[in-house]
This record gives sequence, C-alpha cells and structure tokens, in this order.
Amino acid sequence: MEATQAITLVSDWIRSRGLDYPTDGLAADRFEAGWSVYAPVDVDESDPMAFLDMPVGRSVFLIGDSGRIEEVSSSVPPQQAVRS
Repeated sequence: MEATQAITLVSDWIRSRGLDYPTDGLAADRFEAGWSVYAPVDVDESDPMAFLDMPVGRSVFLIGDSGRIEEVSSSVPPQQAVRS
C-alpha cells in the first residue's frame, strides 16, 4: 500500500463515521506494518510560545498493510500504539 492509498482509506473512514477531524491535507508516515495518518500541525518556530497552541491528544490513525484502521491518541507513544 502506498501513502496516497492509506490517506484515501483513512479519509473515507473518517467521513463514514462523521468524525470531527480534517480530511484535507492529511499526511502519512510509514511504520513497519503500515501507515500512521494524521493532520499535520503548522507551528511558527520563530515564536517561542507557539508550542502552547499545539493540540494535545489529537487522533492519529494507524492503517495496517491489511487495511485495518485504528484510531489512537497522539499522546500515546508511537511504539506503544503500533504494538496494540
């Protein structure tokens, strides 16, 4: 599975469940058995207080090469989320 396919499948999954989560501009990072799909956050790195505006606990969607999708929190360490 390619990144674009993973993003499309996750976007469709989000829409079909009526989740309040952006489906435009999603990004995908590869891990050993699939993809981590998420909405990137732009942070003004010139502003030392910008980190306060970063969302905590935002959803990340793991999609395995098998097509199975699981929603996890961004506050869960990636290695732990991938193992579950």
